Amino acid sequence: MRRPLRQNENLDEVYIPYYDGSSNKVREFKPDFIFWLQKGNTYFVVFIDPKGTVHTDYERKIDGYAEIFESSGHPNAIPHENKKVKVFTFLYTSDVDRLSKSYKQYWFDDIDKALATVENAT
Repeated sequence: MRRPLRQNENLDEVYIPYYDGSSNKVREFKPDFIFWLQKGNTYFVVFIDPKGTVHTDYERKIDGYAEIFESSGHPNAIPHENKKVKVFTFLYTSDVDRLSKSYKQYWFDDIDKALATVENAT
């Protein structure tokens, strides 16, 4: 396991595009933390954004992520140089039970449970 890299939004170009209906524009979702993990021949890129439900347009951001990186609600295995890459996005809230059912899987209130989801995704 590697340590998280803190993204500098002014310098880094790592983001997930999403459609913002209120402004009718495609915006850039730049999570605060990016973990790069490896297990065997599978690499995991894990975006974590701890801003909570009040400070984010989370539904549109998750929709943008899912459109690019998921099929049927599960992360796609993206082939790269005889390896697989899977991308995950998690958002932090203090109480997961307050969220709608359709977006609950993307939220965590316990980082160990979120990382266990990644570990079990091989």
